Amino acid sequence: MPAESRAGYGAKVVELVSKRLTVEYGKGFRRSNVFHMIRFAEFFPDAKIVLTLSGLLSWSHLIEIIYLKDPLQRQFYAEMARVERWSVRTLRKKIQGMLYERTAISRRPEELARQEAACETA
Repeated sequence: MPAESRAGYGAKVVELVSKRLTVEYGKGFRRSNVFHMIRFAEFFPDAKIVLTLSGLLSWSHLIEIIYLKDPLQRQFYAEMARVERWSVRTLRKKIQGMLYERTAISRRPEELARQEAACETA
């Protein structure tokens, strides 16, 4: 099956799921939101992380974060938004201002990963 056919099929499935969820649970399940939910599940498959993040950040925060390409970048902004208690507007400004790219963390991801691994084993 060609990629275009699969993409069209996937979009139709999402449309049907969106309609069904809206009927069963009410507002909040527009087609675009279902696509956001799918993307969120792809990037945050661990239920523990989801429970932690959902208790600390709003859905609007999470939507901003899930579209970042680099996993370390997503982790950085999620943690900064949590610790600094950023509003969604502030989070967007920090992303647009390329805070992550301008920090030493992004220049030394291997060092950060080693530090985190050391903390987890301690």
